[in-house]
Amino acid sequence: MNTRIAACDIGKSSICFATATVQSDDSLKWEAIDYQQHEGNPFDIFREWYVREKISKCNMLCATGIYADQLGAPVVVLPEDICQEAALESTPNLPEQLNLIRVGARGYSVLSREALGLKKYQYHYLENDKCSSGAGENIQKIVTRFGMNLEQADKLAQSASKSIPITARCAVFSKSEMTHYANQGKPLPDLFQGFFDSVARNAGALLTRNQIDGPLYLIGGCAQIKSVVQGF
Repeated sequence: MNTRIAACDIGKSSICFATATVQSDDSLKWEAIDYQQHEGNPFDIFREWYVREKISKCNMLCATGIYADQLGAPVVVLPEDICQEAALESTPNLPEQLNLIRVGARGYSVLSREALGLKKYQYHYLENDKCSSGAGENIQKIVTRFGMNLEQADKLAQSASKSIPITARCAVFSKSEMTHYANQGKPLPDLFQGFFDSVARNAGALLTRNQIDGPLYLIGGCAQIKSVVQGF
């Protein structure tokens, strides 16, 4: 007998949905995966998806993310690291040892997987400190402050001749630092390249505390920003 399940990751600025069927042999067959920006109002999008995909007929609905706790029973709310571990173990073609770094609107985290042999693993999970929270959300605010969207700022950074270091880890201070340099007439491409480099550098500092031998995989909304990816 097949079992239909659904899941959602309700982040600070985006929401991801998935539906799948667990086959009689316990294999997973994906039906649909969808990703949308919600701009601080995720539940209108959630309700639309719930009705459109007939989620009420699913055997189980799981949720993770910063807004997941606002969903009541019978939704099963799962911690982010548990969801990441499950995703890794259901993807058999990945290396046994690896590092998974998430850079999203509310900050960043690192999940490292250490192989113990015989398909057994030990996971190590770290999240950013409070000062570094809101990494992706801060990017959006700063980009808007300069009258651009993320794609425009990313392309601008790609054209930079050099990178102007942005040293602040705090979201408020980094915004002030960017504004200060802009008022001095510093080139915007160099300024944004430095800003995106700082996001990667701060996330990378957390990685060094948790890193094991193995490749690095980057996930989260900021993984869509080429200038951030290149900073790793």
